[in-house]
Amino acid sequence: MGAAGTRKQRGGAGAGVRMACRLDGGQINRRDDVLNQVPECERARGRPVNFIAVDYTTIGGARGAVNEFNAERAQGR
Repeated sequence: MGAAGTRKQRGGAGAGVRMACRLDGGQINRRDDVLNQVPECERARGRPVNFIAVDYTTIGGARGAVNEFNAERAQGR
């Protein structure tokens, strides 16, 4: 178990990814937290992130994080 209400997924492509219960969605899906995961994923995979998946997309700031990520990539950052 990680933070309250979360657990780490074992093995596979999503290893180390936090899984959340709906009540924690607002905390787990914070904009800055989602954006901070991007470089970590890129290092782990050895290639750029092209897809961001979260649980409970309507809770928290994940949608704003994805919009910001897409805008930065469109500008070549």
